[in-house]
Amino acid sequence: MTKLRAGQALAPILQPLVVVRLATLSTGPALITASWSAASAAQDTQAAAQFSALQAIVRAVRNARAEYGVELGRKIAATVLIRGDEALR
Repeated sequence: MTKLRAGQALAPILQPLVVVRLATLSTGPALITASWSAASAAQDTQAAAQFSALQAIVRAVRNARAEYGVELGRKIAATVLIRGDEALR
């Protein structure tokens, strides 16, 4: 194996180590050592409720497909009626 090919073979292995070393040599803190940002307490409760309702609809359709033995990948028609559930409006 030539030196060039050996270097090319080792490049994917050594590249992350070189990047980390160069980052630690910089004057400021390295980006890769920064801590994770803290989750904010503010949440979109309406979006969470809508997503939860959508999950319930998908679960119901999947359960119906399983009960009737619909093979995987086959498309079916489904009608979803929403009555009084403000989460989906």
